Amino acid sequence: MWQSLLLLCVSVSAKVTVLSPPELLSVFEKRYEDKDHEIPSSLADFGNPPYGTQMVGKAHYHSEVADACSPVDHIEIEREHGLPILMADRGNCSFAMKARHAQDAGYKALVVVDFNDEDVTDVVMSDNGSGGNLFIPTFMIDKKDGNEIKSFAGRNDSDVQLKLSFDVEKRTRVNLRVVYSSDNAKALNFFADFATYGKKFNRTTLNFRPHFVLWYCTECLLNGYNESNEDCLSGGRYCAPDPDGSGALTGRDVVLEDLRQLCLLSSFANSEFKYPYWFQYMAKYNSTCRSNITESCSYSIMQEIPGSVAAVQQCIRDSAKDSGDLTLVDNTLLRKEVRYLSGMTSSIYPAMILNNHTYRGDWEGLQLAQTICSSYFSPPDFCAAWATDTPAEANRGLGLGTVMLIVGLVLVLVLVVLLLYRAWAKRELALELRQQVNLAMSQYYALSSEGSQLAERRTGGRK
Repeated sequence: MWQSLLLLCVSVSAKVTVLSPPELLSVFEKRYEDKDHEIPSSLADFGNPPYGTQMVGKAHYHSEVADACSPVDHIEIEREHGLPILMADRGNCSFAMKARHAQDAGYKALVVVDFNDEDVTDVVMSDNGSGGNLFIPTFMIDKKDGNEIKSFAGRNDSDVQLKLSFDVEKRTRVNLRVVYSSDNAKALNFFADFATYGKKFNRTTLNFRPHFVLWYCTECLLNGYNESNEDCLSGGRYCAPDPDGSGALTGRDVVLEDLRQLCLLSSFANSEFKYPYWFQYMAKYNSTCRSNITESCSYSIMQEIPGSVAAVQQCIRDSAKDSGDLTLVDNTLLRKEVRYLSGMTSSIYPAMILNNHTYRGDWEGLQLAQTICSSYFSPPDFCAAWATDTPAEANRGLGLGTVMLIVGLVLVLVLVVLLLYRAWAKRELALELRQQVNLAMSQYYALSSEGSQLAERRTGGRK
């Protein structure tokens, strides 16, 4: 029923370059002479690439765990060789698992060698859902280039030095686009996290614009878009999947929320509060309306933003062509969304596009704020307060070895507690037993005494 109209954009500017040894460097100088001997590569969608910086380090390749699908021996950082970089073969497990094993072992980056002869710049290394606390960057290079590097990196006496670059395009005003749907949990969580930082920017420093993933109904197209559809607006031109299946919500509720978010931002186009208001709304929407995508819930949040309800309602009315019925007539705002994004071809959303490059890395508020700041020729003053923070390592989670150590300590602690409890229970049981014995003996003596006295009284009576 649904036909996708759009998805993603272009690739990020990240580079892999061989620095040494000379005999290996000469191979790539000849092979990529016209590209300043930079090796074609793809950067993973997970991890936190240190944008605006470079990483130099020694490449390591372990044939016994060539695919990095099992834990890799821990490595100490050799300062004279730079940061350790692990080489691993593609296949047998997810990219995220390889990166986790590399990270747990102390490596600061992972370079995956493809097993196919293909253009690796077209390969997308996606997060399979387990990459949320990965912070090291992960690259992929092609089979031929990777085998050349592995042949040197696998030697005990080798010193293969790689440079990993994470370039950003410098601008006076940064452009940020976010492609998502108003029911997408990842995007909504990000906006809530980014709100604290996003409200610091203004129209002079940041050109921010949300863009929405929309579908059209093929059946409705055949009918000339002249019939209402509960999951669509404009007779089926702009649709979204039903967010709760058999529940009360419909795809139309999602599309209407897309419209409200567009209108809220445009309502304050010339205001210094444009971004503070919009991110304030998005943070509250995430916590309040994410599972209740309704007009009433949305407007209840907008009541806290002066003048926004009336402005958004008017904007939505104006977006209907010839002021007609929203459910049937074309929509000028949504048509612009489709036109803007129809030229973007890929298979992944939500997506962030920063200065015409797809942002790769964890969707963390501070991480993106730092990346935006590194994209200025002269960063705004407030960027200085974020420069020394390290969200990646602070939020990276615990490595496998650390988790196993903690589990072991907990088990030991539980065992000690059980032994102490057993000793305490045994002592209490003995005490209770003694008390019961003493009580029984006391009762016995009391009965014996009473019986003796009774016998004496009875005997005395008969005399």
